[in-house]
Amino acid sequence: DGRLVLFSTLRVNGSTTYLSQNLISDGADISFGKEQKLIFVKKDGTVWNARLDVFSQTFETSPLNGISGVQEIVGIEGSKSFFARLSDGTWTEYDHGQLYDVTVPSITAVTLKVSNSKPKVGSSITPTVEFQYGSGEKHKLPANMIALSIDKPHLIKATDKGTYKIMGVGEATLTVEVAGKKQSVKIVSGLGKPLENAKQEKGITYLPLKPVFQAMGGSVQYQASSKTFDITVGETKLSVKAGSKQAKINGKTVNMKGAPIQHKGETLVSADLLTSALGAKLKWDASKQQMTVTLGAAQFIVKGEPKKATS
Repeated sequence: DGRLVLFSTLRVNGSTTYLSQNLISDGADISFGKEQKLIFVKKDGTVWNARLDVFSQTFETSPLNGISGVQEIVGIEGSKSFFARLSDGTWTEYDHGQLYDVTVPSITAVTLKVSNSKPKVGSSITPTVEFQYGSGEKHKLPANMIALSIDKPHLIKATDKGTYKIMGVGEATLTVEVAGKKQSVKIVSGLGKPLENAKQEKGITYLPLKPVFQAMGGSVQYQASSKTFDITVGETKLSVKAGSKQAKINGKTVNMKGAPIQHKGETLVSADLLTSALGAKLKWDASKQQMTVTLGAAQFIVKGEPKKATS
C-alpha cells in the first residue's frame, strides 16, 4: 500500500534495542547499495535516502537533488550512486549528483529448461532460465530467482529452494514470461511403481479410490456420518457415497457403472468415474489383470490379483 517501514537492531554497550519506524506512506520502490545504504522512491518520482540517528534512535530521511520522475531504482553505492528507470522508460545512472545515460540491452529471447521433463511423483525438478539480449549476451538465472507459473498446481509445487516437487501423475505446464517474451515446458509425470488392488466384478473394473485420486495429485476426505468421500483434483470436486451408483462432479450428478465396493479392507470405485471426471482413458489388460489409466501423455498402472492357474 506504499508504506515503508524500516526495522533495525541497535546494539549499544551490550544491550539490544529494536527500532521500527514508518518512514513514508507513499513509496513506489526501494533498494540497497553495496554498503547497505537505503534509498527509496516516492510515488511523485523523487528519490530519498534514510539515515539512522543513533542518539535519537530514529531514522531521518532526506531527498536527493538533481533527479526526478523516477519509477524504479537499483542501488550501487546507496545515495551516492544508483541506476534509475525514469517515467519515459529510459534508464539513467546517478553518480554523485550527475546523471549519465544508460543503454539497457533488451531481452530478445527467453529459454526455459528443466532437469527432467518426465519425472516421477515425489521427485523434484530444477528449472533454468536463460535470457538472450540484443547485445548478443546470454545470462542464466539461479533456480531460486525464477518465478514460474504452473497451470496445474496440484501436480507441481514450488519449493523455497528453487526446485519444483512433483505431486501427482498427469500433464502440467511451467511457463516463464519476461519482457513480453514467454516460453513454456510441458511436464509429464508418472508413478515409480504400479498401484495395487484393482478388481473386476460382474464386468465392471474397480480401482482403489484413495490411492488412485491421491496419485493424480488429489486429496480425499471421508465423512463417516454420511459415508461420503469428498475428492478434490485440481479444480474438479467429486463426491462419492458408499452404496450408491451416483456420484457428483462439480455439483452435477453422474451415474457410475457400479456402486463402490469393499475389497481387502479398502474402498474401490468404478473406474469409469475417472473418465467422467477427468477425461482419463482406461484400458484393462485381462492377461495381466491390470488397468492402465492415461491422462494425456501421462499414465499409471493399477494391478489386480493374477488369475489362478487352472488344472
